[in-house]
Amino acid sequence: MHFYNKGYRLVTALVLLAACDIRPRGAGTGVDTPVTQVVVYPDTLTLDPFQSFQFRVFGRTDAGDSVPVSVSWAASAGVISQSGMYSADTSAADAVVTATVTSSAVGGSSRVKKRRVIQLLINPKNTALKVGGSQQFSVYGRNNTGDSVSVSVTYLATGGAVSGGGWYSAGQTAGTYRVIANQNGGSLADTSAITLSVVPVASVVVSPAGGTLAPGGTLQLSAATLDSASNPLTGRAVSWSSSAAGVATVSASGLVTGVAAGNATITATSEGRSGTAAITVAVVPVASVTVSPATTAA
Repeated sequence: MHFYNKGYRLVTALVLLAACDIRPRGAGTGVDTPVTQVVVYPDTLTLDPFQSFQFRVFGRTDAGDSVPVSVSWAASAGVISQSGMYSADTSAADAVVTATVTSSAVGGSSRVKKRRVIQLLINPKNTALKVGGSQQFSVYGRNNTGDSVSVSVTYLATGGAVSGGGWYSAGQTAGTYRVIANQNGGSLADTSAITLSVVPVASVVVSPAGGTLAPGGTLQLSAATLDSASNPLTGRAVSWSSSAAGVATVSASGLVTGVAAGNATITATSEGRSGTAAITVAVVPVASVTVSPATTAA
């Protein structure tokens, strides 16, 4: 009985000692020391419009210990749930996501950068074409993170014609024109300068290449202007000349008139290139003589 009383007194003393050592806990932290900092991670990230991301959070004590915390979430743009799931909106503004301890004013934040197109780039930027030529244009966008992205655009041309897919067909008048790409649903644009020049005449072909006339007779000539690939060129000025105007003359339209017996070269010239036709003017010989009347009365 004496031993039992001694043991009882020892247990009672230990319980009382433990009770005296209990200290108040930090509010809502699950640790004894209050949270002095809230860390939201990642502290910054970049998202596309409508993209979602799950944020995480923890508290930090003065001693530097990391501890779990219960927080309320808020976002300056976009939407965030109370579990920390954030969804970006389509606005141009970046967002700040904030987590605040529910039982105090201690909080932390993260910055969300929006990926957005800030520049359009048309390719080729500048080009030189011959009248009637063509060129395929393309456009891509560059966003605020430096990445190249596809964009939807509408093409316009100040001369010639351009398709919705960027295929440009030049007109027939030399000069400087522009192809413009405008961002669909946005305000961005880019322009390419197009310099159109005339395809030079590489050769002139006169048809027919020759002929024979009598004095006073006529022959109509024509001249075809061709490029270096022997493709016909239209709308080119042609001048005509005769090497022997005393034998044959030629009008501004290429009509040759025989003057006297002999040979003449008719030349058609366009942009420094020439073609010729050989013309012979010959007196038609007498084949027979008819006397009329054939007989007379004596």
